[in-house]
Amino acid sequence: MEEYVTFLLNGGADPYTVAHYCTITKFFMKKIGAPINHTYKIPRDAKRRHDLKHQRRWFTDQDIAQCMTYQFPVMHVRNHLLVRLLVETGARINEIAHITVGNVNFGKRTILISYSKTIPRPVFFSQESGIFMKRYFKTDRVTPKKNQATDDRNPGYL
Repeated sequence: MEEYVTFLLNGGADPYTVAHYCTITKFFMKKIGAPINHTYKIPRDAKRRHDLKHQRRWFTDQDIAQCMTYQFPVMHVRNHLLVRLLVETGARINEIAHITVGNVNFGKRTILISYSKTIPRPVFFSQESGIFMKRYFKTDRVTPKKNQATDDRNPGYL
């Protein structure tokens, strides 16, 4: 299977296309009674390129620069962090709203999006966004008032 993956990559296939081909091949091999135990992991840089490609589909470079440098007059750190995450990760608003402190891995600069329309997935953030996130986590955040049944279970949403 490794040779098959190398063949596809050398032929110019995108890593996401390779993942799809591997899945289809494994499915058919299982159907004919010769299952293959192989996992193809899409490289991190390919995931970043993929996210950037989708980001550029909706925004021009000038739009992105304006979003990244805008100074909010109120609650700047939180608002700026949310805008940066929306622009950088390509995640949906509801996904960003449900990020908890435990979903963030500063070492790998990833956030596990677990509240999603699709499957849970990691998204990547820049070093600058990491600085804003750490700064925000150090502040005393005001959490929305919840009903009494859930007050003691504050998940630490952004």
